[in-house]
Amino acid sequence: MSAVDVELLVVPDCPNESVALSVLRLAFDRVGPAAQPVRTTVIASQEQAQERGFVGSPTILINGVDPFGVSGQSPAYACRVYATRPDYRVCRRWATSSRP
Repeated sequence: MSAVDVELLVVPDCPNESVALSVLRLAFDRVGPAAQPVRTTVIASQEQAQERGFVGSPTILINGVDPFGVSGQSPAYACRVYATRPDYRVCRRWATSSRP
């Protein structure tokens, strides 16, 4: 598997940060490398949310793309509500190919 850039964007004290990290760890444990680094970036203001296109906490970016993104979402300094819990298989698919 080629190098993958994985970033977790969160607001301070996000209650779902650990769940998102668990989803990522499970994805990489299954496809390797299990020690895939995940950068955690804290979004501390609405201005930062605007700059990053951040739509809520937690947001997972794989190679700069949100695999759970929904077209038309506005940046927000807020908690993120997912239609369903992020699935490790989606992360795995994004990490092992150039498309979902």
